[in-house]
Amino acid sequence: MNKLIISALALAAAAPTFAYVEKNEVMTVEKADGTTQKFLINELDRVSFGVEETEYALYFAPAGASALKLVSVPSVFLANPASPGDPYEYGFSAVAAAEPAEARQGEYAVQVSVGELKMNESDVDLAGGATSGINVAVYHYTDGEVDNVWETQAAGSFTMSTNNKTQIVKFEIEATYADGSELYLTYSGKPTAVESMKGLNPPFEYVNQGQYFNADGNPETVFNVTAMKYTSGKRVQGVSYEGFEFTLDNGMECYLCVAEELVNAGTIDVADLSANQMQFKYGYNIQLASKGTQWSNCAQVGTFNIVDNGDGTYVIDFDMTNLYLNMYGSQGGTPERVVLNFNGAAN
Repeated sequence: MNKLIISALALAAAAPTFAYVEKNEVMTVEKADGTTQKFLINELDRVSFGVEETEYALYFAPAGASALKLVSVPSVFLANPASPGDPYEYGFSAVAAAEPAEARQGEYAVQVSVGELKMNESDVDLAGGATSGINVAVYHYTDGEVDNVWETQAAGSFTMSTNNKTQIVKFEIEATYADGSELYLTYSGKPTAVESMKGLNPPFEYVNQGQYFNADGNPETVFNVTAMKYTSGKRVQGVSYEGFEFTLDNGMECYLCVAEELVNAGTIDVADLSANQMQFKYGYNIQLASKGTQWSNCAQVGTFNIVDNGDGTYVIDFDMTNLYLNMYGSQGGTPERVVLNFNGAAN
């Protein structure tokens, strides 16, 4: 009897398992990002293919990166020329902004500079870059700071018009840059009036810092000004000056020595100085004097401002370029340049 039970169990175990299998036709769509999506055919009524068009008011496709696509421009600014001959400046923000500086909270902004002769022109060829009378710059921001700039277009076209009654301005811009990046911008509206576009790409502010620009005119690393020594009556080439010697963390020797009357005299243009009013040195290659100073390289390009607060503290700014007339009266020098700020107590 036990053998019969075991045999029956064995036959049961060996018998195939039957299950109900439902088969449905499916359409599987493999997307470009690697994901898939399935649709039951019996649930589909119709499948069609076509092209959807989306018009973008601001489209910027940087080479090798994702494109910016905006169907409208959130904020647009206009700064009229500050002086005769200056361009009209238009700023286009990729985010809602009350002023140009707030545009840096987004990822991009566009600045369009239009010379007076090109205002309200059509089909202007932008291939000449800034020489076309129009410059289209694109700024990229990270954490509110400019980290990439497409400064001058290499090709493109420009059309604008202004309704003098309504102040509505219209733009159509196509611009291509040297690296292949492309910008398309269309706009119709009334820009917000502002004083300037400096907020889009503010100049670097030196605070107890300086920077050297090399012989090609390119900026090198910002250095720190760790101290300043003041010497009244410091003699350079036999002449007595008010001497300001700076200690820099890049190890370069640096001093600015000026005539006493140039302290607290506002911003001084070195081209306006006369003999024995200034001596300047930075590092090994830049040593300049005021024009007319004997046996010297006489500076032609530069400014400085020295403020004596009367309590042992000073504010000193200078921007000096290594262009000069040498002792024989011939033009010499390089685009090398030094910019520096010191604000603090002398030691």
